[in-house]
Amino acid sequence: MGSGTQGDRLLPILTYHKIDPRVERFGFTRLSPHRFKRTLEIVNKKCPFSVSSVDELVENPFAKGKVALLFDDAYEDFEHYAYPVLDEFGYRAFLFVITDFIGKENSWDLPSLRGFPHLGRASISSLSNSGIVIGSHTRSHRVLSSLSACEIRNELSYSKKLLEDITGKPVEAVSYPFGDWDERVIDIATETGYKVGFSITRGMLPFSALALRSMCVYSFDTDRNIRKKLERDTLELARLRIMNLGSELTKIYKKRLRY
Repeated sequence: MGSGTQGDRLLPILTYHKIDPRVERFGFTRLSPHRFKRTLEIVNKKCPFSVSSVDELVENPFAKGKVALLFDDAYEDFEHYAYPVLDEFGYRAFLFVITDFIGKENSWDLPSLRGFPHLGRASISSLSNSGIVIGSHTRSHRVLSSLSACEIRNELSYSKKLLEDITGKPVEAVSYPFGDWDERVIDIATETGYKVGFSITRGMLPFSALALRSMCVYSFDTDRNIRKKLERDTLELARLRIMNLGSELTKIYKKRLRY
């Protein structure tokens, strides 16, 4: 897939988290269902087609007129609020599951952001059968670069196998928790059988399918910000690096807890 500046020409990859009418006290990754639909209206004008499989993305990561839509954490609200809107636009998406928390609340998150349930096994299976690409968000949402090689392998391989058991399909996509990865993580992901990996941070490796940069959609993003993300605008990418500092602070917190 090449190297160098090819990442600048990558098709737009947008990462969402919670699509929920409930208001978070301190978080900024939750979008209301109305706001989510508005972002897709903007996306649809520039990118009327969505990536619908891992192979499609691997074979042509620079496709024009296409967008890859990612949903980290696999919250229960995806089924109720996000999927119906995606279906209305004819879009498909990648849904990344934290397997130790299937059917449970998000106790892995910061205390102020907890209280949101994750999808159960039956819903994950049903969404997979409806065309949603199920991927791994690891086993327990740990900071991968802080783990031993054995622990990284456990996070990636255990979650992959469980999701394959649930869906009956190969699981070949991974989204790294907190956007965190290093060369060891990439090597182990490759060995484990993943074909694509996503991160909200910019890495130092040459352009790689196992380290594709996605762009978070935040609750305070304006319509203009969404359009700039679709263009992979340099200033918007710089702005995102500042916004993503929240993930960096959470990583530090998790490391101190040795979680």
